[in-house]
Amino acid sequence: AEKVTKKYPEVLFGFLAYVQYTRPPVREKLHPNLVPEIAPITYCRAHSMTDATCPSRSVIRPIVEGWGKAARMVSYYNYMFHLAEVAVPYPMMAQMSAELPILYAHNVKFWQPETMPNFESVLPGMYLSLRMAWNSAAKPSEILDDFFTRFYGAAAGPMRRYWQAFDDAWTKVP
Repeated sequence: AEKVTKKYPEVLFGFLAYVQYTRPPVREKLHPNLVPEIAPITYCRAHSMTDATCPSRSVIRPIVEGWGKAARMVSYYNYMFHLAEVAVPYPMMAQMSAELPILYAHNVKFWQPETMPNFESVLPGMYLSLRMAWNSAAKPSEILDDFFTRFYGAAAGPMRRYWQAFDDAWTKVP
């Protein structure tokens, strides 16, 4: 990075903070053009990093905070489907509402959702995450209100209850 940025100072170098390399450095200083990409594949996907009852997912928050201190820019590679069950409705409304503001507050500049042709199972959370990628200061609740109203029209109330039932099934079960 040092050699390349002497000639090309705008070049960024991404690297995976993944599996056993997820945790941020303790002693090492990163070159300012290094961009860690956090990919939390080995952590719980059902809960939010703000859920203290989930010993797996709650570990991600200090990881994000640590990389945010260590790097000028961070990338986050989120799995926008449940890898253990790809077909079940998995709306990710609570998770994305809680996590996206934390991510953007800790130098996440690049949002990379991994997805499949699965809008029928993750639509509310995917919509929320993509809208916040364009405006990281937006309020998740307002984006979801807008989504349900504009996408479902007269059926907004019943459809919101449908998606909320699945979101609660994932997030409120230990």
